[in-house]
Amino acid sequence: MPKRTQIVCLHEGVNNNVDRVFINRLLKKLDLSWIRPYKTGDVRLVCGGGRNDDQLYRVFVDELRKCSAAGGNTTLIVLSDVDDLDSPNALQTIFDNKAREAGLSCALDKVVYIFPKNRIENWFEYLLNGSTNESQEGRRRDNEKAREAAEILAQKCTQKQRDPQMPPSLKWSCEQWNKLTTRMKG
Repeated sequence: MPKRTQIVCLHEGVNNNVDRVFINRLLKKLDLSWIRPYKTGDVRLVCGGGRNDDQLYRVFVDELRKCSAAGGNTTLIVLSDVDDLDSPNALQTIFDNKAREAGLSCALDKVVYIFPKNRIENWFEYLLNGSTNESQEGRRRDNEKAREAAEILAQKCTQKQRDPQMPPSLKWSCEQWNKLTTRMKG
């Protein structure tokens, strides 16, 4: 029997954006037995605002502190666009450093980073149409397209499909997710 974890997902933007719809549908369709649901659903979604004013980083530190204090097994998923940084690794370094500055380096093993290069809509474009250009911002999509894209990604994940055309940031994020699944099965 695998361990169980509660998922807290911190995302950029406002409460009704496509990030929330995407992650909620993805986790629901993956139907993972090791996710311990909250009273309100499989995942507790937290709106973190934006990175421009550091609000997202402050909320990250606060949520990581809560996850650490909760004990047991709680996982913080951070969903944020890489935007003008060079790579997902560069953004991970910023978040990791914020945790270290707050004295939370021991809690970093509770974090899974999901970092689209520009907008998560680039992933939607790839998942719905088979290709995308991550160097350009993806066209804004509605919640229904977010749900469709999440269902396609869940299917690819459960069937362990590897696609050489996968956008680099999606591949990187899948590797981050796989660390969590390995931890939960181990």
